[in-house]
Amino acid sequence: MKRETVRDAVRRTTKAICATVLVWVSLLAGPGPITGPAPAAAQEKVTLRLSFIPTGYDAPYFTALGKGYYKEEGLDVTIARGFGSGDTAKRLAARADTFGSVAFFTAAKAVAEGAPLVIVGAGLGEGAGAIVALKESGIRDVKDLVGRTLADSPGNAFGLQLPALFRAAGVDLSKVKITEMDIVLKSGALVAKKVDAIVGLLAAEPAAFKVKGVDVSVIEYRKYLKILELSIGAHRDLVREKPDLVRRFLRASYRGARDFARNMEEAVDYVHRLHPAVDRMTYLEQGRMSYDIWVTPVAKERGFGWIDETLAKNTIEVAAEAYNIAKPPRPADLYTNEFLPVPPIKP
Repeated sequence: MKRETVRDAVRRTTKAICATVLVWVSLLAGPGPITGPAPAAAQEKVTLRLSFIPTGYDAPYFTALGKGYYKEEGLDVTIARGFGSGDTAKRLAARADTFGSVAFFTAAKAVAEGAPLVIVGAGLGEGAGAIVALKESGIRDVKDLVGRTLADSPGNAFGLQLPALFRAAGVDLSKVKITEMDIVLKSGALVAKKVDAIVGLLAAEPAAFKVKGVDVSVIEYRKYLKILELSIGAHRDLVREKPDLVRRFLRASYRGARDFARNMEEAVDYVHRLHPAVDRMTYLEQGRMSYDIWVTPVAKERGFGWIDETLAKNTIEVAAEAYNIAKPPRPADLYTNEFLPVPPIKP
């Protein structure tokens, strides 16, 4: 039998990882929205637009759907894939969707530009950005990137956060070579050692590498940047006109988050059953990587969904720098904790 060379092994692993990324991208053009059971006559139709395609970190919403929590609240919920937080924010502003999973960072930009958007609850309650490097590279922290090549994708929010990240870490970003490439090429370029590290999402690329057996080091943004990530947004008029609808949706969603925290294996099954194109182990690793940014100290103390004012202010400041926002929104103009469950739902 022909012995596999190191080069052959790298090529094989690169193809496997790229295939996983391509599956994600191809799902953007795939079948229509994901829906729950047929609604009862009295149920109110509601849409939840994700930030991207369904992943393991969206499992709380799919758990609420699969276990009938939305139905118990009189809601007929449709979960639809997104095309980035920016697009989700635009859909909410146009009232094309009822609720949306949108990055707080992106929402700050949208509101500064006049979008009638309000964040009604936290989802991923801490920064979810990550820098990923092969373990053999010796890159373990931000300072190790000096003199190395870091790959990013055009317009990537986590790339826009790099100046704030490096400043918080006390490292000169100008001493790092930044190269831009398409999102589907970054992982393969890392494995092929064409770049030293890549910018990504904590619950995405690291999970894909682990499932494929590639040893990587992960530098989490949240070690340095104390900001919020994906949150639940809605149109301001909807919040004013239907406050009870908002409360019911959040109550059901955070019951799903509680169950996700207590039984992740079961929670990711609800995603995989409705969206089987990605293998279950990938969903599970995504869930595991996102556990701590769902189950944050704030969530443990105040309950799921609570938005901490300091984190909100920090996020707005980082967004203002990244997007050159002359007049950033005040925290009170961007979010509210008014509609969260009482008593709070905790992990």
